Amino acid sequence: MFAIFIAGMIGVKVLGLHYRDIFLNVEKKQIKWGFLAYFASFILAAASAFLLTALKVPTSGNPITDEFTGDFLTIILRLLTTLPQLLGEELLTILPFLMLLRLLTSYSISEKKAGILALIVTSIGFGLLHLPTYNWNLLQCLLIISLARIPFTLVYMKTKNIYISWLSHVLYDWTVFIVAILTALVMH
Repeated sequence: MFAIFIAGMIGVKVLGLHYRDIFLNVEKKQIKWGFLAYFASFILAAASAFLLTALKVPTSGNPITDEFTGDFLTIILRLLTTLPQLLGEELLTILPFLMLLRLLTSYSISEKKAGILALIVTSIGFGLLHLPTYNWNLLQCLLIISLARIPFTLVYMKTKNIYISWLSHVLYDWTVFIVAILTALVMH
């Protein structure tokens, strides 16, 4: 994870940004947008999962949920270790988004069109990065993971604050993990 953070900071420099350009102080109104993105992500993921289920396309679980075993403290500590990983995922998506946005607008593409295109490309890229996690299930990664990513990037676009997209992402993933943990407890 440290390598992802360093790569992200190099990306910030390549873009000619200072880390404070994307890591802003969090304002109360931004938190509201973060929660909205969290809920929107769930709606998109649930609708996509429903579609794949209706089409009888098999899906895979996230193997990280198998690591949430042991006593309460062990589970909490494991959840906390996902924080830098999820920040790394934000950097791996937001920095290419910003690079692509800058590149497209340099070719006289409107900022709105460039933003939409960069959003689509980086969301697909995010989904594809999850292929090994989900047993190379391309449809699952493109339809569930890529679509679930969109609100995280949209909230970054709205707030210009990676902490808020990270908040949404953490809430989303932790909800999934906690549901998996509780389900496993009930089943045993």
